[in-house]
Amino acid sequence: YIDGPFPENASIEGLDREGMKLIGARDVEGFRDYLARSGNTICGRHPILVFLEAMKARDLDMNVEFVKYAQSSTMPGMGPPTTSSVSYACACVTPVYVPPVNAP
Repeated sequence: YIDGPFPENASIEGLDREGMKLIGARDVEGFRDYLARSGNTICGRHPILVFLEAMKARDLDMNVEFVKYAQSSTMPGMGPPTTSSVSYACACVTPVYVPPVNAP
């Protein structure tokens, strides 16, 4: 990941995108393991886990697609990150289309 002018941005983005990939795959166990292993402090981690568990419990076939990612430390006029950066990610969740069965 080479989106920012500083190497710290690339490692932060790599860490974030690892979690985003698990969310996109609706992998609740993988996301829980990722949080424990990485120590990434995702502010919405609990609601995300509830959402993933609900989709799993209801066997919902949903597409989870991340459409935007940004970091506070890459904003214009900001210097290199020191020890932290706030990341922002936006995902769209849509049902998988299943064509209707022709009724008699």
